[in-house]
Amino acid sequence: MSSVDSSEISDLVEAFEACIKETNALGKRIIKLAGGRKRRTGKKDPDAEPGESRSAWEDWNKNCTKRFGEDYKAHLEEVGKKSDVITFATKCRNKTHIAEWEEHEAEWLKAHPKPEKAAKKPRKAAAASESEAEAPKKGKTAKKAAPASESEAEAPKKAKGKAKGKAKAAESEDEVPKKASEEAATSSDERGSTKSKKSAKAAVPEASPAPEPAKKAAKPTKAEKEAAAKAASEASEAAAKANPPTPFKYRGKDYLKNDANQVWHLAEGGAVGAWHGTLSEDGKKMEKSDGPA
Repeated sequence: MSSVDSSEISDLVEAFEACIKETNALGKRIIKLAGGRKRRTGKKDPDAEPGESRSAWEDWNKNCTKRFGEDYKAHLEEVGKKSDVITFATKCRNKTHIAEWEEHEAEWLKAHPKPEKAAKKPRKAAAASESEAEAPKKGKTAKKAAPASESEAEAPKKAKGKAKGKAKAAESEDEVPKKASEEAATSSDERGSTKSKKSAKAAVPEASPAPEPAKKAAKPTKAEKEAAAKAASEASEAAAKANPPTPFKYRGKDYLKNDANQVWHLAEGGAVGAWHGTLSEDGKKMEKSDGPA
């Protein structure tokens, strides 16, 4: 290990120890503010002595520097500190004295055996056995009570059923001739209804076939369109000559309008342009069209 590494490790250990001291001080302060608590000895055994260790590691940590004194001196020289017990004890346990640590741990565990826990009673098994024992008793009591209650409840029902049976028998004897006459009447009615249905079917005329849908009008050809446009322009020119238009504004745009409310676009120099449409009598709506009617 180089000198740079050892000095860095020593600085880290000092910072760690300072952190532990500060944490302990904060813990004591919290306990004091909370009202204090009883001193924790950490002894599971009530007969244990006050200074006895709570674990094999704690006992190893206490006696490690005495047990391996020469190694501890060499460790301090290497680290460059006055005391470094925790790091040295850990190093001995994990690297330099592993066999001694295992022997120490085994001896400590023999000297401090853990108390055996008392066996818990199987509550669920006991509850199940009790329920199984009580089940046949409950079943017997229920069976004994059931026949009496059923017989008491069914007694009036049986009496009513017998009375109803007698009344039905008497009614059936009286209704035999009535049913025969009713059946004869219904059969005659059914025959008449079947005859009327057949005659109605014969009288109904056959439905007339649905009219064929009207065919769409054929689209005008190019020659027809040109002829219509030419006729519209000629009619526009004729209307402008018969009743010359004057400048007119509609919704902020300039047009030409005559006394017949026929409207043209305004061309350059105030000339009459293409046909636009007709204006309503109240002057509110402008209807566009291909040419004057």
